[in-house]
Amino acid sequence: MRKNVIHITFLLLMLSVVVSSCSKGDKGDMPQDDAVDFSMKEADGWGNVVQSKAVSIDKTQLSGMGFGVLAYYTKDVNWNSYTDKSNPNFINNSRVTSSDGGTTWKYSPVKYWPHKQGEKLSFFAYAPYMAGVDINTLSLTHRVDNDVKKQVDLMWSHSVTTDRTYAPSSSRVMFDFRHALSRVGVTVKALTDGLSPMVEDVNIRVKKIVFTSSGDKTGDGAGVFFSQGILDIGNQGADPQAAWSATSGTQKFTLDYKNFVGGDSEGFLLNDSNTDDAVQLNAADSYLMLIPQDLQSTGFNIYVEYEVELYDRNDHTYLTYTNRGYCTVNVNFQAGKAYSMNLSLGIKKFTLSVGVTAWKGGEEGDEIVIDGLVDD
Repeated sequence: MRKNVIHITFLLLMLSVVVSSCSKGDKGDMPQDDAVDFSMKEADGWGNVVQSKAVSIDKTQLSGMGFGVLAYYTKDVNWNSYTDKSNPNFINNSRVTSSDGGTTWKYSPVKYWPHKQGEKLSFFAYAPYMAGVDINTLSLTHRVDNDVKKQVDLMWSHSVTTDRTYAPSSSRVMFDFRHALSRVGVTVKALTDGLSPMVEDVNIRVKKIVFTSSGDKTGDGAGVFFSQGILDIGNQGADPQAAWSATSGTQKFTLDYKNFVGGDSEGFLLNDSNTDDAVQLNAADSYLMLIPQDLQSTGFNIYVEYEVELYDRNDHTYLTYTNRGYCTVNVNFQAGKAYSMNLSLGIKKFTLSVGVTAWKGGEEGDEIVIDGLVDD
């Protein structure tokens, strides 16, 4: 009997060892410190505006929209020598979001660091997250929506996050996002040039602005701006420029009352209350987000329609007419820069100055002043 008891006890001990071994290898029971964790720095110059529109996205908005992550498990091979870059075999376009305004970020399913010495992970990210986006070998195909309100402030993380290995003190991967597009806005002010002595007051109502090709004098022609291109989200380093390739297609963009501050169907009104200083014409969700493009030699046209209302001293309408005209602009649109088309609208003609700033702020660049041609 004693031998039997000993034998049963030995079997129970062996069973305990087997069960314990299986449990230890279960990823669900691994310490949370072993999970791959993400964080981010705020991109330079993010504004406080509505999400998923043609705007600069801030950290709070991106919390809900999320950013996309791709990651590769390369074993003991360095990223530069890794050949199968068409297959993000660790994380494939997972959406990373935050419920606390960007303090902590979560994604599903959670991934864990490999613990074998020398095994590496390489991470890449873009923002905002887009489901079903076409990414092949870290080349992201981006299409510029013709509806300005639907255009996206596309960004990519330029911080070096390749060849990462696990360490308890550095399990968090930090992304540093940078703007990949050029942002274009419009300001307007009234010019009271050449007023008749009979005129007491002037109202100017902006009806339409068209960004089109340099040969288009009516706003009805074809455009010149790229419709799509491919962004290399694998372009990392201390100060890289957005790497675009395979740009194609042309289109124009129209801003009307739906894109103007206030959304008045009669047009954007300039009068005594706002003629002294330039005011923002486009609403916060209606900045143009353009693929970088050098238009210094070919140029592009800005076509403008605005209505002039003249009033006499008795506040009676003296004259009402519509000015239509265009001006040609030669600018090299660069990624990460904000361009302001500053229109001064008069009763006979208009002028345009182009201001350029780094998207992160700073000193305004030289202005180009151009006279606009107006059809009488």
